Amino acid sequence: MARPLASAAEPEAQPPPEQPSAPVLVPQTGHVSQVWSVAFHPSGRFLATGGFDHTVGIWNLEGGLLAQLTGHHEALKRVAWSGDGRVLASIARDSRIIVWDLARFAAKRVIEHPGFDLALGADGKRIYTVGPQAELSVYDAETGKLLDSARTPNGEGRQLLGVALSADGRFVATASLDGLVHVWDTSKLAVRAKLAARTWRLAFGSGGRLAVPSGDRVLIADAETGKVERELATGNGVSHVAFGQDGRRLFASVGNDVMVFDPESGKRLAKYSAGIIEALGVSRDGSLVATGNDDPQVRLWRAESGAPVRALGSPWGEVSAARFDPKGERIATAAALWIDVWDAQRGKILRRLRAKKKQPGAPAWSPDGALVAASVADGSVGVWDAESGAELGQITVPTRDDWGPRFAFSPDSKALAMFAGDRLSIWDRGKRKIVKSIALKLSLASDLVWNGSVVAVGGGEGVELFDSSAWKPLGRLDVKQLVAWGRVEDLELSADGKSLVVATSQHIGRWDVGSRTLVAKIEGRSLHAAPVFSPDGRLIAFPDRKRAITLWDGRTTFEVLRADSAVRQIRFSPDGKRLAVATDDSLIRVVDVASRKLLRTLAGHEARIWSLTWHPSGEVLLSASHQARLHRVSDGKLLTLRARYDAPKGVVHSADAFSGEASELLRLRSGASLEQATLSAVSSGEEGLLGSFWQP
Repeated sequence: MARPLASAAEPEAQPPPEQPSAPVLVPQTGHVSQVWSVAFHPSGRFLATGGFDHTVGIWNLEGGLLAQLTGHHEALKRVAWSGDGRVLASIARDSRIIVWDLARFAAKRVIEHPGFDLALGADGKRIYTVGPQAELSVYDAETGKLLDSARTPNGEGRQLLGVALSADGRFVATASLDGLVHVWDTSKLAVRAKLAARTWRLAFGSGGRLAVPSGDRVLIADAETGKVERELATGNGVSHVAFGQDGRRLFASVGNDVMVFDPESGKRLAKYSAGIIEALGVSRDGSLVATGNDDPQVRLWRAESGAPVRALGSPWGEVSAARFDPKGERIATAAALWIDVWDAQRGKILRRLRAKKKQPGAPAWSPDGALVAASVADGSVGVWDAESGAELGQITVPTRDDWGPRFAFSPDSKALAMFAGDRLSIWDRGKRKIVKSIALKLSLASDLVWNGSVVAVGGGEGVELFDSSAWKPLGRLDVKQLVAWGRVEDLELSADGKSLVVATSQHIGRWDVGSRTLVAKIEGRSLHAAPVFSPDGRLIAFPDRKRAITLWDGRTTFEVLRADSAVRQIRFSPDGKRLAVATDDSLIRVVDVASRKLLRTLAGHEARIWSLTWHPSGEVLLSASHQARLHRVSDGKLLTLRARYDAPKGVVHSADAFSGEASELLRLRSGASLEQATLSAVSSGEEGLLGSFWQP
């Protein structure tokens, strides 16, 4: 349960949460992708954040996440406090403005408005917002009623991208797509001044002083007249500006740097690196700077010196994929730049494997369980020793797409085949290098599979087959046999390597590998999920365009399930008797293949499920969507694998100040440093050994 906010008695800036008297446990979760907006509470003790993950976070600056607010359906653009700290509002890509109830940590008022930015008045009664219609709109924050609106004069300002309100409420400034900044008189909602600057970020200081980024400069203008009083040179493009110390300091994000200026003299006082800056905020007293970067954390800095204070939240972000090892004893998950190897029984991280530059794709285990590999969008495949964590290779091959090379381990785990560009490359585990490179007559890499001695590589309008024992070409399959025009999207080899399924956007064909003949084909598949073979190679499961899960034996088809939303993942159980189906409604449905009966519906995710795999026992499903989750199929029991941080010493906010289910809460020990990362799994809100999870 969320802890209600203390009621405010005085007109000063009011803190959002109630303060317990003793240090207790604090949940350390947070955003799972980039933070695009940060706003300090006027008291300087709390921070609001808006994320690409559609959520608003409220943080205590000592490190505790007090609440994570849901209600938006797209990425956040701006979060803003009123000057008295009593009102918090946010705007997102979903054309929604939400005014939040800080007593319940829930939406109080939802205003449907296609806007790009917002600003709150000092008393929180009025919301100023701008959007694609070159219109400044004013809403009543309490009722959601539109109070006034006005367009820029003379057809100026094709779209209004940014808005800022002066502290005294007299002026509002807007930035437009065509490179004009307008200053409005709020009493009349009329333009009183304008200046030329191509930007979408604006900031007011004291005395009606307006900061306007313009290329590699910051313009300091008088809001009354629009006259530029001073230009601050930065040497590079300016992304964000913010005032601190009641307007006596100006902060600007320039590339990866934060620059601090005296706006009166124009002198630069400090410069420090803060990484790739997606959001910038400054506390009212000017002592702290907050930045959102290219990961899910918010970083706090000493404003004048740039000394790091702490990072809020986990740096690892959403889990994009999760896979059991061949024995089901370990789990590999991909998140941000990391592959984490977990002990599946104890829910503990065993090893952390780091990609070089970009986020890795779905991890794959070698058949012997000794290696983990993942494709990276920079054109490489990383290979690691799962036991020691040692990197055995970061293999770079030419690629022309953004998905990285397709790859597969050999059945004996001694080699890795990679397909990128127009070449098939073979990496030898013993020699730790590419030992063979084969030119292909394919383009647009789609898929690569390796079963037995057969390797199939698909791209463009064809599939090339190879005998891996000597890398002898076995022939080429032409997709035109399946459909007059089409591109190979997915491949699936039967376990014995004798049958190959080739899927285009609408058709599925089954080829006999030995004779390279098309033995059966069917039309009407959905592109959202790849077709899969049953373990015995007898059946092929795929979703059709009407969201029906269809089983096909090459002659006849029968429907086993009709989904309510798009199908993303289909997986047969190890014995082939059940089928697990993940859909866009964030649910997993388990169906009995023989009877076509729905056995169980598994919940627990709040977003699209990106990966799904069975434990070798057939009793547990592993799924990934922001978090990696284990589902016991017999009774639906849920377990969440999630990285956590120990809370810093002295944090004094209650663990029940996080609004979410018990299975989401990470109970942390206070008294450890924030930098000391511990990782664990949580089952129904309890920590510890998780062996009982595996017992029905």
